[in-house]
Amino acid sequence: MLYTAADAPNRAYGCWAQFSGDGEWDESNNHVQPRSLFYAQLAERLQKGVDERARILPRNTNASSSPKVEVAMELAKEAYTPRLTLQHWIEEGQFAPSTASTGLKVIDTIKEKIIKTPVKHTDISITNGRIQMDGALLVGGSHSTPWWNGKLRTNYLEKASPAITRFVPGREGLGLTDRIDSVVNFMKQKDLLVFDQNYGLWYDRRRDDHERVRRRDGDVWGPFYEQPFGRSGQGTAWEGLSKYDLKRPNAWYWARLKEFAEKGADEGLLLFHENYFQHNILEAGAHW
Repeated sequence: MLYTAADAPNRAYGCWAQFSGDGEWDESNNHVQPRSLFYAQLAERLQKGVDERARILPRNTNASSSPKVEVAMELAKEAYTPRLTLQHWIEEGQFAPSTASTGLKVIDTIKEKIIKTPVKHTDISITNGRIQMDGALLVGGSHSTPWWNGKLRTNYLEKASPAITRFVPGREGLGLTDRIDSVVNFMKQKDLLVFDQNYGLWYDRRRDDHERVRRRDGDVWGPFYEQPFGRSGQGTAWEGLSKYDLKRPNAWYWARLKEFAEKGADEGLLLFHENYFQHNILEAGAHW
């Protein structure tokens, strides 16, 4: 498609300069009003003046080329005063926020409004060897969560696979800390029915080398694959962090699975949780 100058004309409003070229010119050698479209719209919406709250760099907007003698004399005097710059105006301006408590609500006087959201119950059953939800046959593939591996480089993240319990502090997205809604959408787009969940082979990615040695420090590498049990805060595990407490559930791990199970159920998806992980028995003791 070809475009001409008529499709995207040049426009200049309120210019103080030498003019050259073709385009639309308006208010040349003049000041455009209103000076602030924002405050003009605010005054129109509130139906009252807002000059007391408008903080706009002061300017003399008298653009007359033939002023009265008195006005010309005043303008001549102004020429001896250096023009106020935006930087100086900001530095000299003093903002005194109000600290008055008049009209403010007290938390004790605010009545709590409890909104009850109806809970949606889904009936999942296996009938005649077929998985059904609310009587409807469930059909689709399965997605196995990553057990290990991963890099935090940008060029790698595009190739990453969704994971519910992978954790990267302060970063969200595919290959990082996945948003649960994004995982649900991924499965719907790929016609996947079941999310097959295993906890990670190890938390720290330094263990990918399969060495059975104690790490010299706790400078762990992400992304991290959370375990179903929490840390004890005591002692030092072989990756340099505190030891696990096998009697203490990892609240974040189980909360993430719960969120996916609930949101996935609304979309006809299932969570299949592998509560026991025997991969270390089948392959290498270094996993522990």
